[in-house]
Amino acid sequence: IELIYVCHAMGYFNNGNVDISTIAQELGKFLKIQQGNPSRTYNEIKNRKSSRIKFFEEAGKKLLDKMDREDGID
Repeated sequence: IELIYVCHAMGYFNNGNVDISTIAQELGKFLKIQQGNPSRTYNEIKNRKSSRIKFFEEAGKKLLDKMDREDGID
């Protein structure tokens, strides 16, 4: 859901002219994941006590770790 809302906010799909539910439905089909309620999940994300962008923080750390390993940096 975080990824969907980021892509929507940045206008990645049809220059921002696609609604969230359509993006969620199509991405869910592509990834073969079960559909939930994107707006409810988004509200839960907004109300997190810790990081509101947990997915992106974890993804960024994993990517940086991978790059460091490939470059031989510990």
